[in-house]
Amino acid sequence: MIQSNWIILVFLLGWICAGVGIAKTIQAIWLGRVKSAYNNFDTIHSEASFNDILLVSIHNNIVPLLAAIFLEMGVEYYNKELGHYQIYGGRIAHIFLIFSIAKACANFLTSLANQKMPQVNGSVPTSSIITNIIRVTIYIGALVMILQSVGVSVAPALTALGVSGLAVALALQDTLSNLFAGLQLLVSKKIRPQDYVQLSTGEEGYIEDITWRNTTIKTMANHIVIVPNSKISTNALKNYNFPDTETPATVSIGISYDCDLEYVEKVAIEVAQATMSRLEGAVENFIPVVRFNSFEESSIKMTVIMRAKTFSDQFLIKHEFMKDIHKKFKDESIEIPFPTRTMIMKTPQEMAVHEE
Repeated sequence: MIQSNWIILVFLLGWICAGVGIAKTIQAIWLGRVKSAYNNFDTIHSEASFNDILLVSIHNNIVPLLAAIFLEMGVEYYNKELGHYQIYGGRIAHIFLIFSIAKACANFLTSLANQKMPQVNGSVPTSSIITNIIRVTIYIGALVMILQSVGVSVAPALTALGVSGLAVALALQDTLSNLFAGLQLLVSKKIRPQDYVQLSTGEEGYIEDITWRNTTIKTMANHIVIVPNSKISTNALKNYNFPDTETPATVSIGISYDCDLEYVEKVAIEVAQATMSRLEGAVENFIPVVRFNSFEESSIKMTVIMRAKTFSDQFLIKHEFMKDIHKKFKDESIEIPFPTRTMIMKTPQEMAVHEE
């Protein structure tokens, strides 16, 4: 009897190996199509179609799937030979198959969310909180199916969870507050991953991720700021990417009172147009604007307004424009004066006369 059981076990392993072998063959056949859907064979590229994402998910999970299916078939085939061991073999096969299907579905849906949601106008922007919710939901459903397959009733457990839900909610009040705040931020579509934002407390940078608890912001200095989701949703926040990513690139200049303002305006616009025309980060066909603002102590203040495609593009535009305008003003003898102040010094005799 023992020898017979060992022989059946070897046959079942043979069934599993057969499933793995067929899966490897299918992977080799699909390899070229799968590679075309990847960027550097690491992440699915943004232009991958639904069929490509489905194919990649099947390719990545077909080995455990076919191994589980063939194990299930082997257990059914040797049903009589297994005897009273059949129930254990069947349960193991069911658990393996359910888990493999759940893993494949989770990978497919999260890949679909990561690649397709950002491309759909008005959709929920993707972040780890979305993918985590998808994974947790699928695995919880798989766990319930596994418990039912092994004869464990989940109804009492669900009843117990319902009774203790209030106590758990009170204990996890801060965690749940951050979780629902993160969902509210995503559903409202006011901020999204990769948006450039500025908090009311002064921190600013690109949103790296919105998790179930925190929002991660990467500053221009390459530092990370971690803010609880509840703080983001209740405080003032400026989003430089909403409703669009374009932002002004303004440069303030002081010119001498002796300058011809009409000519200065003309030169500044020409220089701004030339600067923007050679930079990829500048908005095409945007006509720069010059505005004289105020009479300062030693100069007339003017502002040149250009336009950048994104918040970070404005810095290079300002940098190049300042070099160009400084050289042009120097060639055209347009003075950018130093701050000056006239001081009247009185002699002791003049001060004495003033006092009398």
